[in-house]
Amino acid sequence: MNNDDISSSDEIQSFEEYFKELNVSWGEAEKKIVWKVEELIHELDPLQSAAVFCGLSTVGCLQSNHIHISNLVHASLKFGQGTKEIGKERIVQLFKLLGGSSIGRHEDPAEDVFIATVCTKRGSYRIYEGNWEGSIFFLERFVDIADGMPEGGRHHSTKRSVHALLQLSDIVVSRTENEANVVAAPYPESDIPPEVLLHLSLLRQNVRFTESEIKAYGFEIADLSPFMFSIYSVKELPFPSHQSLTDLDKFPILDAGNGDYFLFPQGVSTAIRNYIMTAYTNTKRDRDALTANMIKSYQVLLQGYKILGALHPPPINAFFPIRSDDVFIQEFLLEVSKGRPLHLVIIFDGFYGNLRDWATTAPAIITDEEIGLTRRIEYAKKGFVEVSVVKHGITLLVSAGWGRPRGFGLNFQDTDDLSLRHISAHDFCHLSDHPQMKPLNLWRIINAEKFFTSIGGKIFNINGMLNLFGWLIENEWHIVPHENMPQEDLPPEITMTIPTNHIADVRMVARQSKDTIMVPDIDGVTKAVIRYAGSSYFREDEHIPLYGCLESIKRGKLSAAYLGKSSL
Repeated sequence: MNNDDISSSDEIQSFEEYFKELNVSWGEAEKKIVWKVEELIHELDPLQSAAVFCGLSTVGCLQSNHIHISNLVHASLKFGQGTKEIGKERIVQLFKLLGGSSIGRHEDPAEDVFIATVCTKRGSYRIYEGNWEGSIFFLERFVDIADGMPEGGRHHSTKRSVHALLQLSDIVVSRTENEANVVAAPYPESDIPPEVLLHLSLLRQNVRFTESEIKAYGFEIADLSPFMFSIYSVKELPFPSHQSLTDLDKFPILDAGNGDYFLFPQGVSTAIRNYIMTAYTNTKRDRDALTANMIKSYQVLLQGYKILGALHPPPINAFFPIRSDDVFIQEFLLEVSKGRPLHLVIIFDGFYGNLRDWATTAPAIITDEEIGLTRRIEYAKKGFVEVSVVKHGITLLVSAGWGRPRGFGLNFQDTDDLSLRHISAHDFCHLSDHPQMKPLNLWRIINAEKFFTSIGGKIFNINGMLNLFGWLIENEWHIVPHENMPQEDLPPEITMTIPTNHIADVRMVARQSKDTIMVPDIDGVTKAVIRYAGSSYFREDEHIPLYGCLESIKRGKLSAAYLGKSSL
């Protein structure tokens, strides 16, 4: 035990009981917890302590404790003013202490994979998903924009900076030997498993880089300067921090001042997005160009998708964009089966309004008047009738943004022959990638909802269509599991609460079914390859990392890559 470990977990328990005995309000108790955290951290070295907690964010069993860990990094930088190294008992105490605060109450079961892959023109990088919804998906859109920039000038430095930070993230993953595209820990831990803290120096080492190491990877410290955290802004760091976009999320590299640099892995996606927005939204011309390139990234992405598992989208030139303020609309009609048309409305979010603190504000609400939805649906209905007799049509709103929260203020009511639903673009892609998704399953999802409400039930499902899809798959397309179905009629006002973590299962399976990476071929040309997900004659070969190049197959060639521990 280090000499700074002056308190035990028993003291934490008595500390919590102390609040109960005093019968203080929650606000007062929260203040006391903050004071206690400040007291425990005050004598510690801020950067060394923060580095340990940055290392904790790479531990798979703590995936669902990212809010805990992020706040501990914030607290270390904000309150640490000493020179002592943090010890195991102090870490355990701080972690337990936060569990009794609003921070612990804000942690939910995992809703995505721990690590996912971003594919770029220069190769693939593994990134920690962290606390942010759709973090990897939105990051890939911004990297697409950066890769598409012309060579030379500020564009050249932008590309180098973006790829330098991506490279650091990928190196951290390789050091920890974490696997991509899996949910490492479905639920938050109330205590840190003892084995995690056996080697604190290794936790720091996992996220540590020296200037010579960075140069060995082909980059300079100057390339990473846009992401360097300023020690002068520590007092501005919020604590506790609840999903706010802080300086640590924008500048996730900590400079220890002695040639060592530490990466806060959760901040990679938000940092790159913030960097590009800060650099390229200063004028209307820049904002318009950034919006156009974001829309282009989405269009190219959707052209490569089999929508809802099987439908082919029309060519890009068949889209008809309509602009309303800073919202851009593209829509088209598809007949899924006889009498079942799909009206797909894609809503793009432009780079206007709040761009500096986009994650902390209340969602901007898109109204019917802004996008003319009622008019669009009526127009689509006419198109439905021209196709065939409509049994049940669906208008599906797909919000294609860049990470800023958006909401819808719509007054549309479902009818017998038409339903309206909303889904985010990244979940629309996950739904389309899931091997059990077929176009008519969209109707099965909506019909299951309608049937349950028709017999007096209400569904409480805060994680949307993707979560409901996962629930239905698990329960063989029953809203209520068959064994739990009451024999008598449902009582009035019964509510079915859908667990929130089925969305993670769907996202994981979707990512694994479309596991794509970028690798160089024998001539050094980077190509996209997709992992083989079929069966094998030999059981031991079922999970081998074998990838095939789809572009080569289209040209009548068979190209494959086997991913080893250190090379292809």
